[in-house]
Amino acid sequence: MVTFSHVSSLSHWFLLLLLLNLFLPVIFAMPESYSFNYPDGEYQSNDVCCKTCPSGTFVKAPCKIPHTQGQCEKCHPGTFTGKDNGLHDCELCSTCDKGDSGVCVHM
Repeated sequence: MVTFSHVSSLSHWFLLLLLLNLFLPVIFAMPESYSFNYPDGEYQSNDVCCKTCPSGTFVKAPCKIPHTQGQCEKCHPGTFTGKDNGLHDCELCSTCDKGDSGVCVHM
């Protein structure tokens, strides 16, 4: 014999399955740009994951093929990047060494 509690329990399961059926396709259809988890050493540019440029350089042109490196360019005098990056410009130095070394010190 089916009791009221069994029907109520079945109704909850049916409702849960119905909701999952409606929302799971929407969640999995979301574009990759809604995900903020990029592999280490990569950044997002125009919905593509690109490899970062090394320290001392910046991104002159981003990659067009996923997981490759775009065009990196050396920082101009008086600017720097202290780590691998996806920056479109280097940062300005706060203080630059007056010697011939050309080393910038960021404070």
